[in-house]
Amino acid sequence: MAQFSISRAYLLDLLKAIKTVPVSPIMEASKQVRLTVTKDGTISATATDAEQVIYCTSRAGQADVVKTGSLDMQRATLLEVIKSMSSETISFQIVSDAHVQIKADRSEFKLLYRRDDYFDGIKSRIDAECGKNAQTIQFETSDLTRFVHGVSVCVATDDSRYGLNGAYLHTLDHEGTPVIRMVSTDGHR
Repeated sequence: MAQFSISRAYLLDLLKAIKTVPVSPIMEASKQVRLTVTKDGTISATATDAEQVIYCTSRAGQADVVKTGSLDMQRATLLEVIKSMSSETISFQIVSDAHVQIKADRSEFKLLYRRDDYFDGIKSRIDAECGKNAQTIQFETSDLTRFVHGVSVCVATDDSRYGLNGAYLHTLDHEGTPVIRMVSTDGHR
């Protein structure tokens, strides 16, 4: 039964970062986002389309947490509601088995939420599939957004060249300094 408050700007950054996961018309979980808050004020957002998972998390103290927990909501609806609010702080509270109340100043919305079992085992499925090769890369949400915007113009949109319909993110060591690089191509650029 999650109950918490968070900065509107920070929540928008989290939601924009996971926007890169495509929505599949046949997979309900791809339309959802899971927001999870912990006792130390960490908030995370998770989105998946079964081929990729984006998991963005904050530093401790970003959220003012009354009760820890998770909420699974429609990504598009939540993003539109948050964009429409003008207050700097937004509060979330579960008010029934199917509704979450989102408040900011005089604005108040009640959205449907649910617990989606699909999200429950994502971490264990990634560990099982990737094993020792799994790698966690941590950086600021604004940096991820900048990376994605920088390469998205070169991602192919032609379905006949599906191998070019994405971006490659990897790490390397450059003169003793870890570097993150993201590249894409459409075959021309």
